[in-house]
Amino acid sequence: MTDKCRQATWLSRIADSILPRACPCCGRALAVTDTGICLPCLLRLPRNDLRIDSPGLEQMLGSTGIPKGPLRSWFRYSHTDNSSKIIRTAKYADRPDLARCMGRLFGSELAAAGVGPDAPSPSAIDLLLPVPLHWTKWLRRGYNQSAEICRGIAEALQCDTGNALVATRAHATQTHRDRNQRRMNVAGRFTIDNPSQLEGRHIAIVDDVITTGATMAECAAEIRRCGANPASLGILSIGLTL
Repeated sequence: MTDKCRQATWLSRIADSILPRACPCCGRALAVTDTGICLPCLLRLPRNDLRIDSPGLEQMLGSTGIPKGPLRSWFRYSHTDNSSKIIRTAKYADRPDLARCMGRLFGSELAAAGVGPDAPSPSAIDLLLPVPLHWTKWLRRGYNQSAEICRGIAEALQCDTGNALVATRAHATQTHRDRNQRRMNVAGRFTIDNPSQLEGRHIAIVDDVITTGATMAECAAEIRRCGANPASLGILSIGLTL
């Protein structure tokens, strides 16, 4: 261990002794070696083999005319499961650091999984695009949790993040809306800034949770409408309810 690592470890231990970090899932104190959530909770995540099994999303991606990239999610999201507290804490409790941590953990598992049933594999992604927040919501929250997740995934996959997707208007929450209402709620909400940065690149859209796929579908459709020609278009999310 280098002197710098030793110093960081001791500083972390001192900080934990003064104000112990707590696991957002179970509330227990985190060990120095834990990153974001405790090891038992990490092992208990309801993983879904890094797959998004959604014929609707696959059909939507196919309809864009852009070659399909990887469709991946980290775990199955249920508001009754303790694991859902990770996303709620990162999103609503002023914890952008937890969102980045989730992204790094997810990205590390994507990198380790290698080539899957889709082409290209996640390790071939050039550019990650977070689902954007409208500026009014960003001001209230202070950060975009999807952008923080993007940064964490990018660190693990060693790829770029971009800001080509822009929210042109605020929208009401998607919570408690059915599939059709969600689709109407996000229709026309996004635009693409500087489409040329997407040309010829393997890109993936990133969000915290996919519920019906309406938001992802609208983002993908806007990429096609703006005339950009990525090499492939994929989707990544931390949670999945489909």
